[in-house]
Amino acid sequence: CESCCHGRIEPVMCAMPTDEGAGGEGEAVAVVEQPTLEAKKPMYDVVMELTGAGGHKALVHQLIMVSALGRSAAESAAGKAELGERHKKLFEGLREGRQWVSFSGLLLLYQNFCLHVIEAPPDTIGEITTYITDLKSEGILGTTKILYSHDIPTPMFPAFEYRVLTTSSHTEFKTVESADMVVAEYVATISKLAQFVSGHGADLSAALDAVQQEAPQLLGTQGMLEFFTRLGELDSITEFRDRLTMYLHVKMDDDIVWPHPQRLYPYD
Repeated sequence: CESCCHGRIEPVMCAMPTDEGAGGEGEAVAVVEQPTLEAKKPMYDVVMELTGAGGHKALVHQLIMVSALGRSAAESAAGKAELGERHKKLFEGLREGRQWVSFSGLLLLYQNFCLHVIEAPPDTIGEITTYITDLKSEGILGTTKILYSHDIPTPMFPAFEYRVLTTSSHTEFKTVESADMVVAEYVATISKLAQFVSGHGADLSAALDAVQQEAPQLLGTQGMLEFFTRLGELDSITEFRDRLTMYLHVKMDDDIVWPHPQRLYPYD
């Protein structure tokens, strides 16, 4: 019918012969038959085409932590390098079976403290926090505090790399600002460090060499890291992991309402 022939529905005109029993030769009559519909794309694909996105992107979780180094790692550069290699080995193991994802970030090893910047798929954060907790149990790491944990659209660093910093100065960090403001400013400094690194090509190791010479202020100080490890407002790695693995406790209304509701009609 004509009412359905609108929008993307186009009528197909075909010739059908008339019944020859009525006498005379058959004539071609134009009729509407079997309207066709164009295949519609999902809205996600349409938006991806309009925005020029070249493919599907996985969501990345960024986790920033500071840790005190245990005696074995603090006393020698070899112990620090071993910690960096263990980080790399962990990410290689997590990448197995997840070929579509990548792990990136940074591990800066100072004399007695270290900074972890880890960018990984959200479903691996639980395994990573368990790994950090195990390092703490082994005495390789000491007090570990969470500075930042949030999903980001794209990684800030091209790959994962660690660097043992040669600076030996330790100046106590003092401030009159609130803890939230200090943490926010430090996370912003890490973002500036990532921008500096991205401006020196894909070689993260060479970029870290350059930042030590050209912009050492972006690396912060271990006095600031020590300040963070003493902040009671920040979650420890154990508290953070427990919250990730905590079961959701569901309570019915009957459990929290008093007196308990009673039916006022007979059951029979």
